[in-house]
Amino acid sequence: MIGQSEYADVARTAVERVLDAEREAIGRAGRLVYDALRAGGVVQAFGTGHSRAVALELVGRAGGLVPANQLGIRDLAYYGDASSQDILDPKIEREPGLALRIWELAEIGPNDVFVIISNSGGNATIVEMARLAGERGHPVIAITSRAHTTEAATRERADAGTNVGAGGDGKANADAGATTDSGGGGGVNADAGTGANAGAGSDSGGRERLAELADVVINNGAPYGDAALPLPGGGAVCPVSNLTGVLIAQLLVADVVGRFLTAGQAPPVYRSANTPGGDAHNDALLAAYGGRVRLGDA
Repeated sequence: MIGQSEYADVARTAVERVLDAEREAIGRAGRLVYDALRAGGVVQAFGTGHSRAVALELVGRAGGLVPANQLGIRDLAYYGDASSQDILDPKIEREPGLALRIWELAEIGPNDVFVIISNSGGNATIVEMARLAGERGHPVIAITSRAHTTEAATRERADAGTNVGAGGDGKANADAGATTDSGGGGGVNADAGTGANAGAGSDSGGRERLAELADVVINNGAPYGDAALPLPGGGAVCPVSNLTGVLIAQLLVADVVGRFLTAGQAPPVYRSANTPGGDAHNDALLAAYGGRVRLGDA
């Protein structure tokens, strides 16, 4: 049976698992963010598909951190020369070289820290952004599904072995099992096999994934394919990743703010624009960062 109670049970379990199992990782991530902000850096939050919602939770939010910027595919139209039509294709996140184009439109500082969100952890743009950040000396915090990463790797290895046994070169299905970060899917294969990392050597079945490129990995607890309630005829409904992703984002903010307060420092936090003095408070803090913090969709 599928109904409110069934999803409520799944949601409660997922939230409790994050609170029980991920606090240490969130603490390590909080230390990276705190150190970056104290050094004048900015949080660069990035996600594609529905993972954008978790990135947005960290940016321009009443009660959230001011030095936080959302990177996104939409930047190609907002700040670059791409048309809105160019970025509407949901498959664009699999396009090689896209992350570099997004990067080059942003003012990335040397002390910035990256928070990259992806349930599957395998799409080309996500992997490329994590690799770019790591290669350029920035700490990378990943919010992703360990279950999806593990299951996708298992399927990729099995598919590669099947192809080799059948006389193939083991590459045709190197990306089987990858999904988009659109939140649905129930394990439906999105054929994300055009990425720059397809076939690259790694421990996850033949290509890199976000978890392998991060300094800290926070497991969102979502199942393979994200949707949690199986349908009788196949597939599933009711995803988990954004539910726990938003929780993780706010636990991270709380950890960082706690570190500021423990050190006797005023945390750079937004006030609601719908309260007296909120705009003036926020504008004064934002002025210190100029174009490095763009509120785009916030």
